Amino acid sequence: MRAWDLHEGTEIWSSPVQPAPLVSLVAYPQLQLVVTVDTQGLIIVWKAETRCEQASFCLPTSSSAMEACDHPDGTFLLVACAEGNLYVLTVPQLQVVSRVITFPHLSVNLTCSPDQQWVFVSPQDSDSGPKVFHTQSLPHQSEDKSPVSTTFPIRQSSRACWAPDEAARLMVMHRDDRGTQLVVTTFELKTKKSRDRVNILVQQLASFPLPDTMMPQLMQGHGSQVILLASGSELVVFTIHGLQLVAFQDHQRPITSMWVDLNRVITSSLDLSLRVYLWNKENKRPVLKSCYHLLEGSHR
Repeated sequence: MRAWDLHEGTEIWSSPVQPAPLVSLVAYPQLQLVVTVDTQGLIIVWKAETRCEQASFCLPTSSSAMEACDHPDGTFLLVACAEGNLYVLTVPQLQVVSRVITFPHLSVNLTCSPDQQWVFVSPQDSDSGPKVFHTQSLPHQSEDKSPVSTTFPIRQSSRACWAPDEAARLMVMHRDDRGTQLVVTTFELKTKKSRDRVNILVQQLASFPLPDTMMPQLMQGHGSQVILLASGSELVVFTIHGLQLVAFQDHQRPITSMWVDLNRVITSSLDLSLRVYLWNKENKRPVLKSCYHLLEGSHR
């Protein structure tokens, strides 16, 4: 791993060569910390400014996903094992707070909501319905008290993203009931508290089928009503109700990464170009305009 000064364009430090390839990295900007995990499940916390190693922890198997999580009780790291267990670790000490069995013997994907109140867990290559956990309950899991979670009424989920402007709005790409067509469904999450239990309510807001020609590899949300999908070399923008707003075919080869924020969208591709798009906010519905491209780009 290497750290760089963005203003000077110079390397600040590099870590010692690790025994196994690094597969994921998360940052804690306020704590000036970076966390890495390698193919063997070794997790290391580094001081971002000095390269000092703060702590390490080794998972029993390789990691399938890793997410940073800020919590009222402290700062945590969520790590999913290839065997389907979700570990909650303290930061920077990397002490195990809890271990949750999500999908036994299955690798999973993790994605936290913008306010970090929810974590969506979906199994890879499985017909099982994905789950969502209330993150406040994860550190308090015990033998007699399981974390607050619920299973979505869908199967074969492949992609998911949160709506940036709605903390509890989740868009999920999955197969229909027959397993023949890709569908994008938007859900709203809420908690309902009873005397001794918190339950999660999942409400479906919208759903629409994708064209048979689309097999999206990337999915991102914008605002509260817009979904961006990268399918092959094409970038397509939909509303959550399935209205196609625009489609761009600027790249010559498949899109490999996509950045979306309030002002712009940037895509990178196997053709080693970066495409930059800007949101036009003057209209009632956001409009995306292709602005320019940069050659000699990157895959990310």
